[in-house]
Amino acid sequence: MKKITSVREIVTAFGGTGKCAAFLKVVPSAVSNMLHANEIPRAYHLEILAELDENGHEIDLERVFGVRWQPKMLCKNSCDSACV
Repeated sequence: MKKITSVREIVTAFGGTGKCAAFLKVVPSAVSNMLHANEIPRAYHLEILAELDENGHEIDLERVFGVRWQPKMLCKNSCDSACV
């Protein structure tokens, strides 16, 4: 599976604007605003990260969320120096 590198790809991974909005418990226009800004508020990062990881998706954290570290829960190799 290809690494997710944009907000649009995150929304697509959830099945579209409506399904992403339902998951985040917001109105669809809120997700549309995120798409337009190409930015997701920090309050949703962990929820999205956990859900997509659980479903086999990988997110480029730096490109999508502006985060440089890789959470241990996502490390496939415990020796990976990029993990904290």
